Amino acid sequence: MMPWLKQPASHRTADIAGVLLHSSRGGPNSSVQNDGPATEAWLSNPSNGSQAQGWGGSADLIIFGDGTRVRCLMWDRESPTYGAGYGDAGSWDASRFYLNVELAQHIESAPFDPRTIDSLAEWTARMSIEFHFPLVRLPFLWQKEQPIPKGITAHDATMNGRKYGKSDPGHMFPWDVYLTKAIDYQWKMQGGDGAMTPDERKLFDDLKREYEYTRDCLYVFALLQSFDLAGAKAKLAEMKSPR
Repeated sequence: MMPWLKQPASHRTADIAGVLLHSSRGGPNSSVQNDGPATEAWLSNPSNGSQAQGWGGSADLIIFGDGTRVRCLMWDRESPTYGAGYGDAGSWDASRFYLNVELAQHIESAPFDPRTIDSLAEWTARMSIEFHFPLVRLPFLWQKEQPIPKGITAHDATMNGRKYGKSDPGHMFPWDVYLTKAIDYQWKMQGGDGAMTPDERKLFDDLKREYEYTRDCLYVFALLQSFDLAGAKAKLAEMKSPR
């Protein structure tokens, strides 16, 4: 990785509020399987930004089509010089507050490899435990919010992305599958399965299925992550009731 693609960030551990997703988008001459290694090579290419400029396209992590993860910097004490930067005047730098992840996808219409999504979900779950952010999809980031919103966002859902016409990760990214997998991984990492009775596990699975159908994201995630099984049961009944 070229030295101008990362910068010291001694207090970043306290600053990290979540994950920010990107697509590699190497173009039609590439492929989902080739685009991850090509992105890794681009971070070592002197044509990517410059020392004089002081920045270039960079990331905390790259995930290949086969699920391989490449850590690009030490995110507990470094940040990318440009993953998703500033929005308009008076905004904050999204690269400082979110772990920027490049996902292998060579063109906007290409499906993501399921191995990429599974690898991302497992890593996100671990990061959510380490840095104490919820597994929720954030609404649009104006990058002026205070306090900094905690959760998961995407370049196309930030003011920086709007400013520069970004479309990644785009409409092909499977948000429901990803977030459901991440929740499962987080529960297992925290001993969730062992803490549930068979009836509670069935309720949990039913609730996930209902979530995938209704996309009632923020409320359902709050129930899942707090082990509020009584609240989950009430929400499940509400979901199943005629509207």
